[in-house]
Amino acid sequence: MKCCINCFEDVELKNIIEHLKEKGDCDFCHSHNVYVYDIEKDNKIGELLTEILYIYTLEDTLPREFPTNKLEKLEDILMNEWHIFNLDKTSMIKLVKELCKKSYTRIDDVFEQKVGFKELHLKHLKHIGLYLENNAILKTNTWEDFVESIKTKNRFHTDFFNENELEKILSYTVKTLKKGEVFYRARISKDKKGYNITEMGAPPANLASAGRANAEGISCLYLASDEKTTFYEIRAIAYDYVCVGRFELNKDIEIIDLSSLDKISPFISELECMEYAINVDILNKIAYDISRPMRRHDSKLDYLPTQYISDFIKKKKYAGIMYKSTLSETGYNLAIFDESIFTCIDTKVYEVESLSYDYK
Repeated sequence: MKCCINCFEDVELKNIIEHLKEKGDCDFCHSHNVYVYDIEKDNKIGELLTEILYIYTLEDTLPREFPTNKLEKLEDILMNEWHIFNLDKTSMIKLVKELCKKSYTRIDDVFEQKVGFKELHLKHLKHIGLYLENNAILKTNTWEDFVESIKTKNRFHTDFFNENELEKILSYTVKTLKKGEVFYRARISKDKKGYNITEMGAPPANLASAGRANAEGISCLYLASDEKTTFYEIRAIAYDYVCVGRFELNKDIEIIDLSSLDKISPFISELECMEYAINVDILNKIAYDISRPMRRHDSKLDYLPTQYISDFIKKKKYAGIMYKSTLSETGYNLAIFDESIFTCIDTKVYEVESLSYDYK
């Protein structure tokens, strides 16, 4: 049987398939004339996926002390946490069984029983606790533990993080922006005159309010990938005048792309599958928190966890962060720590004529 490049989201697996330069039809997603992978001829992908399967322990072999409420179906874990496949659940199970049947002896059982992740839920065991201390971003803590602590207990001197591990994981999301690239920033104006280019930059420190990437009193330049996204981000309403500045990058810079944090491949050579597995839930939650929409009455304290991550990135000399816009389907945002690396080169003023609301 043959699977294909379209069956996967994971970049490393797609590269393996493309490198083989074999084209044909896929037996799983039914794509035609695409790069394919003959499961009977090559077992490299099967061996990589088997490493993931062995992370989880079958219910019938787990110790009695394992909490039953932490048992899950493997297909749900693979679909919701690992971001490997581009298939529906039924096709994904069929593909994994075909790929791993030679290297995983209980391939049918692993999808019939529930499984448990001992390294996350038996932290009290000495050898597991020691592994987490050395290899987990938050050591033996959860993201929820950290959020609660930074909001209510210790804001400035936390020992929750394994900083070496956090820096290592973040290094896989480094993105280079080139000199001359253009981004946008918007401000609501009181009239059609708008603002001149000198008024479109980041607010001065004494006027800087708390944001996703900056604490109150610390200036940060927030930009968007396109004009339309800026309208969403400033919550423009009907009949507002919106002044949009076009900002050009003055030099090549490196940023951390937090929008790709939950898409890191577990098959990177420098990263062990177990190391990825103990961190994947935290990576998903950081990626979600940095981009989640803030409501009008939300507390500024809700920004604290992502401000901590942003400050850590700033300390490591990156120029800023990139994150998804949850208000715009196609746009993304930048938070730049030093606004001088961008120049506002012109402005336009728009009048918002109408709005369209989606609700449930």
